Amino acid sequence: MDPAEKRRQEILYGPVVRTLMKLAVPTVVSNLLSTAYNLLDTFWLGGLGSSALSAPMMSWPIISLIFSFVFGLSGAAIALISQNRGAGKDEDARKSLAHIIIVVILIGAPLAIVVYIMLGWIPRLLKLTPEFAESFMNYAPIALVGQTIMGLAMIGGMAFRVWGYPEVALYVRVPFVLLNAVLDPFLIYGWGPFPRLEVKGAAIATLIAEVLEASTLIALIFLHPRIRLRPKHFKVDISLIRRIIYIGSPLGFSRMITTSGFFVLLIVISRVGEYMITAWSLVNRVMDIFTWMTFAFNMASATMIGQAIGNNDFIRAKEIARKTALIVVGIRFLGSLAVAIFARPILEIFHRNPEDPLRDLVISTSVTGMWTFGMSAAFFALSIVSLAPFRASGKTQYDMLISMVRLWGLRVPLSYVLGILLGYGSLGVWVGMALSNLIAGLLAYALMEKDLWIHRVIE
Repeated sequence: MDPAEKRRQEILYGPVVRTLMKLAVPTVVSNLLSTAYNLLDTFWLGGLGSSALSAPMMSWPIISLIFSFVFGLSGAAIALISQNRGAGKDEDARKSLAHIIIVVILIGAPLAIVVYIMLGWIPRLLKLTPEFAESFMNYAPIALVGQTIMGLAMIGGMAFRVWGYPEVALYVRVPFVLLNAVLDPFLIYGWGPFPRLEVKGAAIATLIAEVLEASTLIALIFLHPRIRLRPKHFKVDISLIRRIIYIGSPLGFSRMITTSGFFVLLIVISRVGEYMITAWSLVNRVMDIFTWMTFAFNMASATMIGQAIGNNDFIRAKEIARKTALIVVGIRFLGSLAVAIFARPILEIFHRNPEDPLRDLVISTSVTGMWTFGMSAAFFALSIVSLAPFRASGKTQYDMLISMVRLWGLRVPLSYVLGILLGYGSLGVWVGMALSNLIAGLLAYALMEKDLWIHRVIE
């Protein structure tokens, strides 16, 4: 049997848990490498102080706000490619991939210019002190370029995962994550012949790795024998572009709603104090160990569900969704508990500049965050994996609904009311964010159980 057909048959008919693990583990490893790099990046920046530690987290919501719609459109790849693969229509899957690349390039480039223009007024909006503002402006413009390039890398990686070959994306990821980690201390602290660039050095190291990784992945979707993208697949099909926009727009708006919520949340957090920005950065960095595991299982689940839907096997699709939820929530709860128990010594490793006057306050605030917001992460994971069937089926409007509820209906108002209006400060913000995860997770699972996702987008 042809290897590609053998992989397809395994996804369609193999034991659910074993196949899920086989698809998820390479992405888990890839994401763990990225998380390990982010933690190492945090470690090196932690030697500079609170403002340096906060720069990546302050930059992320602003840059992602504009690109979120583009990345959401690319989510149409999950439904179109996986269902076509499940139906044995590989040429249609290739054509869908090519047109998603076209859409992302046409929309992404102009948006990058818009974001660049926006960056200058962000420090004033957040009312940052000169030290925090300088760190932000040294990091954000370079991160913007990297985010633009990583849009293409994301499409390449997604293509291999949805096709059923997640190990390829892993093999490409490893050397560039390692390169990023090696470059970091040299460019941040000026080791050897390199100048001391501090926060800017961290951004440049990441940019170099991102350019190389994106170039490799895009080249491979043309060269890999299983995908074999060709120029003919890029012959513009307006009806297919309309379908991509129709399927991807709700997910794109969902991404925009999510990142805009994080942007407003950043403003709320900044009103508590700059120490809270740093604490939020630290807690998110440590929690990312399990967050990216969640997204890896979500992608594997969506791939299997999409191909099952393409094969008209909705019973198997439901079995995959339920088992994924059970596995991911269990792992996430135990992981969050372990991190909370050892929170203080873990955090002291990353924020290690004894001369920083904010250090003790940041660490104590972060420990509280681990026991409140951190312990709600299992419900966040539940909300993510419960939406996998909706993404796989093309019913992406439910993803938008849950995102609106979690961020705008719950997280932002609860954090503002508890943290600012009622005066509970950082504790109020942590509790508000925890409640948003709890309610959104239960709602997403309830929607999944109602079978509202039973749907095909292919003929």
